[in-house]
Amino acid sequence: MSLSAPTEDELTAVANELGLPITHSDLKIFHSIISQRLKRFDQLLALGEEHLEWTAPARHYHWPSVAENPYGAWFCRSRIQTAADGPLAGLSVTIKDNIAVAGLPMLDGLPAEELTLSNEDATVVRRLLAAGATIAGKTHCEMLCCSSGSHTSASGPVLNPRNPRHMTGGSSSGSAAAVAAGDVDIAIGTDQAGSCRIPAAACGVIGIKPTYGLIPYTGALGSELTIDHLGILSRSVVANAKTLSAVAGADGLDSRQSGQVSSDYARAIDEPLPGLRIARLAEGFSLPGQDDRIGPIVQRAIDWLQTFGHTLVETSVPEHRQAPVIYSGVFYEGAVRRWRGGLGTFPSGRGRYLTALPEAFSLRNPGELAETVQLALLMGSYIIRRYPGKLYGTAQNLIPWLTRAYDEQFERFHLLAMPTITNLPPEFPLGNVDTQRSLEIGHGNIGNTVPFNLTGHPAISIPCGTLDGLPVGLMLVAPKNEEALLYRVARIFEQENPDTRTWLSN
Repeated sequence: MSLSAPTEDELTAVANELGLPITHSDLKIFHSIISQRLKRFDQLLALGEEHLEWTAPARHYHWPSVAENPYGAWFCRSRIQTAADGPLAGLSVTIKDNIAVAGLPMLDGLPAEELTLSNEDATVVRRLLAAGATIAGKTHCEMLCCSSGSHTSASGPVLNPRNPRHMTGGSSSGSAAAVAAGDVDIAIGTDQAGSCRIPAAACGVIGIKPTYGLIPYTGALGSELTIDHLGILSRSVVANAKTLSAVAGADGLDSRQSGQVSSDYARAIDEPLPGLRIARLAEGFSLPGQDDRIGPIVQRAIDWLQTFGHTLVETSVPEHRQAPVIYSGVFYEGAVRRWRGGLGTFPSGRGRYLTALPEAFSLRNPGELAETVQLALLMGSYIIRRYPGKLYGTAQNLIPWLTRAYDEQFERFHLLAMPTITNLPPEFPLGNVDTQRSLEIGHGNIGNTVPFNLTGHPAISIPCGTLDGLPVGLMLVAPKNEEALLYRVARIFEQENPDTRTWLSN
């Protein structure tokens, strides 16, 4: 590949965009120097082709038929297995379509002019295969993972298997639907604002967002470095814990990883559980616009834990209500800089970059983008132009303040408890979705989930009841690196709570 030198008109356009007052004579000097220096990058690309690139393994995939894909969950189907034995042998796994699987395409919910095949496996995929899992394919996600609904993927909506008139929640919409439908044992998703926990609650499955950085993010397309998490969805707590045991731990490539402690979560899951102090987070039950019927159902589930010798109290973290505005300061500037800079390679420290993908993911047809993405691009671009770094920096500086507020609670309590989502997943509107309604759906139900993407605390969603025929999710939050504790409590629900078993066994 040889890089093209700019024309003088192209440099003039760049200068005008930057506000550089360049004279015509200076422009000719700059043009000559830039054209010469670009030739050096031909050498850089040649070095990359010689030392870095490799051919993806020949892996077969197919587009699912309507009969195979009644809920629109599947992007492509495959059967990839590289190890016959291991802790995950016999388990089928699907991968969210913003995570690289070598030899399979990846679109991240965007419209496709052409398909680009990933030329490498994400770390999480390599570890799953090494542990004996079978990759059954990739599942749809919301466009650029920018929606908590399930209506923005360019490939079409993802229907909730519990009631197809309703959405699955997002952005790991296809992942949750495939697990809820019983198509696979495990789904790997990503979680930047609740994207695993929200659809887990909406579809009545287990969904965990581990401690920030515990699962390497290498090989996944992110939204923003400091809020990116990988997560796991399943109908079995043990399978979920086995999967985390297999994929957790540093890979030496992900700059998000520092100080996380991995463990054998599956082995610890059935150990005796001493009496816990569990705090009902008052703010989590009183968010603006919430469905008042959900709180009592979650409260009943928390009260039920007292029958096992655990203590339930109420606590307050006023800072909880401020998390969404802090998140907005991080997301709009951070994500838009990443999107505009190349999804696979926007600078985020040392690591492994998906260099084959940025050209394919350039936002070439903005008119085809979902309203949620259009809004984020408009707002983020305006902030970058008008207040560069001001809002993002202020938000990042407030994250330690928010984190301390929860850490102080964990000095007194083992767990915080609240609803995962405070409204049932919305119904699909009849006919075309207008912009206002699309944005309302796309930005809803994140009030309790988004704080812990900022702070990095682990959180799990457990189905705990039923409302209008749909599942209700309980979210438990633990101190960092205490995933084993979350699994042990989830296991009690799975084994003993009839409301939980109703969803996990059907």
